[in-house]
Amino acid sequence: KNNLQLYKAVNFPYEWKVEKTLIENCKLLDAIWIFHDDLYFMFANKINDYEYDKNDNLYLYYSDDLLNGNWKSHPQNPIVTDSRKARNAGNIFIKKGKMYRPSQDCSETYGANLVLNEIVELSAEKYGEVISESIFPPKHFVGLHTFN
Repeated sequence: KNNLQLYKAVNFPYEWKVEKTLIENCKLLDAIWIFHDDLYFMFANKINDYEYDKNDNLYLYYSDDLLNGNWKSHPQNPIVTDSRKARNAGNIFIKKGKMYRPSQDCSETYGANLVLNEIVELSAEKYGEVISESIFPPKHFVGLHTFN
């Protein structure tokens, strides 16, 4: 629909309604967010020109309010340009004081395995992450998609 919409459950899990449009004129996929240092940060993959390019780049947006629709594009966008770790694969989490962003390795095939990326810097001006761990599926599985 060329926008990012927030849905509200009317009759969970069977019926949902659009509550609000968060970002317009942008084709975002697998959007996840985290509140950090008094700002909301939204990580999302984006379709720019063609459907197949959605696994190569990760974009970051930030706002002081989750629902006001005033999301700003991060100055380093795209913050990741690597199909081995750009596609989101679940919610950001904190473990032992460190922040991690799960991603899919889509370099060979969609969701071949998971990668845990440690977020080492997150602000409205700068973003940095390093690969912490790769998680591979057991031999009888084709791949891994989500870590939550």
